[in-house]
Amino acid sequence: MSLAEVRRLTNLQSHSIDDVLEMFAEFAEADGTVSLQSFSICFGELIRSAGHDDEDMQSANSVLGGLYGVFDTNGDGVVDFTELATGVSVLCGGSRDEKARAAFDLYDYNGDGVISLEEMTRYLTSVFRVMYESQPGTQEAMGGASPDELAIVTAQQAFTDADADHDGVLTWEEFRSWYSSTGAGGDDSAPAAPAPQQTQSLAEIRYLTNLEAYPISDVLEWFAQASTDGYVSREAFSTVFNALIESADHDDVDFMKACAAVDSLYDVFDTNGDGVVDFTELATGLSVLCGGSRDDKARAAFDLYDYNGDGVISLEEMTRYLTSVFKVMYETQPGTQERVGGAPAEELAYVTAQQAFADADADHDGVLTWEEFRSWYSLSQ
Repeated sequence: MSLAEVRRLTNLQSHSIDDVLEMFAEFAEADGTVSLQSFSICFGELIRSAGHDDEDMQSANSVLGGLYGVFDTNGDGVVDFTELATGVSVLCGGSRDEKARAAFDLYDYNGDGVISLEEMTRYLTSVFRVMYESQPGTQEAMGGASPDELAIVTAQQAFTDADADHDGVLTWEEFRSWYSSTGAGGDDSAPAAPAPQQTQSLAEIRYLTNLEAYPISDVLEWFAQASTDGYVSREAFSTVFNALIESADHDDVDFMKACAAVDSLYDVFDTNGDGVVDFTELATGLSVLCGGSRDDKARAAFDLYDYNGDGVISLEEMTRYLTSVFKVMYETQPGTQERVGGAPAEELAYVTAQQAFADADADHDGVLTWEEFRSWYSLSQ
């Protein structure tokens, strides 16, 4: 069930965070926990206030049956008030300023008026666990990263962006300015947390995967040893990339970022969307991401373009290859498609290949030799 549907059925979309928390506070135990019975009573009252018909009432009660377990993000069998507030912040309505203030108070776990990195990580872990449970597909959209991993990465980035005086904590003014800039809490559908980054820049992926340190020929050789029948399984893909990542000697944060990037890269490399990465798709993606000299890349590119291995490149072969290249670039370099006028990868590939042949095919025989290609490639870089 979608997050929007859960909001509608529970009627939380019609209430502010403060009002709902006040309601639950009346039923909370002395130790700050909310029992399943109290949880059901409060949500039952919210649901009844929506005026649902019988079908929606049945659906709402079904949602309520599983919601206590969703809110119990640490899995200890009870919902404490912080866990309750976290879940409510994802599901409630309210203005951006109201959500910003509520979010700040929730992040500030010890109530000292500032937010530490540990507090933000703690809170975001709960938020992402609730979002993963209540919004199907969120984990896949985040590259398979666990809520804990995503919370660490997101909190680190938030402090990089928001801690203006670099003192290691966020004041209310710093938080409010940053929170507004993220677009979080902009309407009733936005959670009281920043939207985590779903993509990384091309340069960052090169750095995280450590592909920038290796020429494409070496990396292709490693994958060739791990592949079977011209295909690279997801397991083999991860094995080789994990070895590359470990060779980079990243800190814990960058290591988790790298693992999350690799989880999503397999689908990025699968440019025809058939669920597997063949060796041509692999080589295409690696040619975008790997290091190496211009001549190394020119030779590797020529061999990749020359799909049938006849020693020359046809217009069809170049178009086929460039389509894969642009699909990888669109996925790994946000804003690329917009910068080229929104053209789909296939269309851009065809236009680019046509222009390449106009510039490079010196004898106008409809194919590019290695000499023609090398000369054109050097001028185009």
